[in-house]
Amino acid sequence: MKIKEKILLGEIKKEWGYLERLVPSNDNKNYFLKMVDTHRNQKIIFNNKIESELEYVESVFSHAELSPKGDKLAISRNGKIYINGEAKYTYKDTAYQMVWLDNNTLVWKDLDGDGRRGTRVNGELKDGFEHQLIGLGLGRPGAIRVFENNKVYTVYPCGGKSKEKDNNGESLFSYFDEDHAFIHENGECKVGGVSFKEITEVDEEKGIFKKQIIYDGQVGPVFNNGIPQHYVFSRDRKLIGYAGVNQKSIFVDITVGIINLLERAPKWLEKVLILPAFLLLNPVFGPLYLTQNFGKREYVVKGNKMWSKPYKWLTSFFFTSRNELVVMAGDKRKCWVVVDEVEGPKFDRIENIIETKDGISYLAVDKDRIFKVGHQLT
Repeated sequence: MKIKEKILLGEIKKEWGYLERLVPSNDNKNYFLKMVDTHRNQKIIFNNKIESELEYVESVFSHAELSPKGDKLAISRNGKIYINGEAKYTYKDTAYQMVWLDNNTLVWKDLDGDGRRGTRVNGELKDGFEHQLIGLGLGRPGAIRVFENNKVYTVYPCGGKSKEKDNNGESLFSYFDEDHAFIHENGECKVGGVSFKEITEVDEEKGIFKKQIIYDGQVGPVFNNGIPQHYVFSRDRKLIGYAGVNQKSIFVDITVGIINLLERAPKWLEKVLILPAFLLLNPVFGPLYLTQNFGKREYVVKGNKMWSKPYKWLTSFFFTSRNELVVMAGDKRKCWVVVDEVEGPKFDRIENIIETKDGISYLAVDKDRIFKVGHQLT
């Protein structure tokens, strides 16, 4: 995959501790780090310097939120909200669901003077106002659904908002991620009006099951003893993307054989075999289970075609506006981005894969260095 840019944004210093979280801005131009030491005490690093230091107990009730442009970091701790190190606001209880509506507007939920919960906008209690963070599908930054005076609209952190419309009595939680939502109509599952079916066949004698996805008439491959997951859909709803696991039948056969032997064995023999069988099949430390999972691989499906190469683990599925399927793959040591089976470079950690005008970008950690990486796809 062609690298368009690889910009060094900063370095991780050993004296800061261990990296727990890397939180990018929406456009991947900046970030903050959450570092911890062996006692779980916390340091927040912003613009390559320590912005906040908290002991573990204090850090549990603290929250940090980066503005959309990445130039302002809000941190709540001990009854105050600091922006870029300056105490700006106060709160009475816990400043939860703290989020930037835009680069100059910070909102959070807190107690009012009568002990009732309310929403504060830049420190001022605002009646008739409620907000909830929602997803727009991986590859696009999250947005905030806002209810204000019986109107509902969506605020996009990268700029702009949708048109206001009447609430119609619906709650914030009646809205779903538009790229992942399943809607049931007359007993049939649909995604954006397109039919979606999950077919399951069970062979009770062999103790195996088969899973198959049918989307808009496209019949996908069969997965043995593996449940398809990571469902995503193209924005024109013409394609589905997901991953599935094919468990090797030899492990299933051995497991079923042991269980059948225990069921048919005389009681005296069952007592003799039950402990060895438990040790062998135990899902925490059993050698058969561990061997089976060690060899487990995930397979990507786009439309009705399976990618040729399996992976140890997969996450961060999304379709670009050009219907390219983007996933993050990895093994025990490294992770990398894959776009329509074309692999990118390997890194220690990757965060916030997003679509750009001509490709994708993300933040990547390589040893103690943090890069903004961009790939051109067109």
